[in-house]
Amino acid sequence: MKVISEDNKELNASVSITTLDGVFGLVLESRGGAKGKSNERNSDYTIALDAILSRLQICNVEYIEVTLVSSKSIKTWSARERVLIIDGETKIDIRNYDILTLRRKISHALQSFKSNINAKGGNGTKRILFNTSLDSSGWLSIIHGGSMEKNFLK
Repeated sequence: MKVISEDNKELNASVSITTLDGVFGLVLESRGGAKGKSNERNSDYTIALDAILSRLQICNVEYIEVTLVSSKSIKTWSARERVLIIDGETKIDIRNYDILTLRRKISHALQSFKSNINAKGGNGTKRILFNTSLDSSGWLSIIHGGSMEKNFLK
């Protein structure tokens, strides 16, 4: 599935609704390759992440948990070790953040997961799983956007 933008266009950002390590949620696939090249993958990762976080706030989700779920990370760290820590917490109260700040904090937390701890930088656009209280239909609304208020603010 692809995330739909605020202006109702399909983004180059793949997601799936699934259960990994016993945790149900939405997986945002990693970004990779060079923009405009044949190996380009999920080049709209950042736009999609912003849309997902914004829509979670709109539908009044209070807490999210974000877990790194790349194949390499699953082999390297336990499920508990791959849960992102944002401002000292694994359960992130998204009501306390503006979208830009939260996205930057998630990206920064992802950059700390690297096989060579002495390497500079790090990838902030890795494959992640969002876990909240939403069911499949709730996640579909997050992916597709549109009438969020109608779906959640009854």
